[in-house]
Amino acid sequence: MNKELDVKVTSPQGIAWYGFAKSVILPTTDGEIGILTGHITLTAYLDIGVVQIKTNKGMNLICIHGGFAQIEQDQVNIITNFAQKGEDIKQKSSIRALETAENKLKQANSNSQKNIARMEIRKAKALIKAMNSK
Repeated sequence: MNKELDVKVTSPQGIAWYGFAKSVILPTTDGEIGILTGHITLTAYLDIGVVQIKTNKGMNLICIHGGFAQIEQDQVNIITNFAQKGEDIKQKSSIRALETAENKLKQANSNSQKNIARMEIRKAKALIKAMNSK
């Protein structure tokens, strides 16, 4: 039996990725989890990070900014606020976003400003991770 996962990544901008996969690694709020065929039914909260989708043709990396994943009967549905394929990420803008966020953290005067800057740093680092792992 050569069954595969039916995977869909959706954001407000539309479907970021759809296809069949051998495995999926998800960045959840409790750490990374791996999904293979026959996985138990599960709903997981997603964190900022990179979804790793392994297909017959190779690895697909998608930067996400939170959301949730529902796994049921070899279907993996990922709903996120933001999704961008690693191959579509621009190096200069990602590095600039990280530098800008780091500067905001240095200049932050309140805990709220520091928390926002830290979140922006995490988002920029996830973009760079997805882009660098092409």
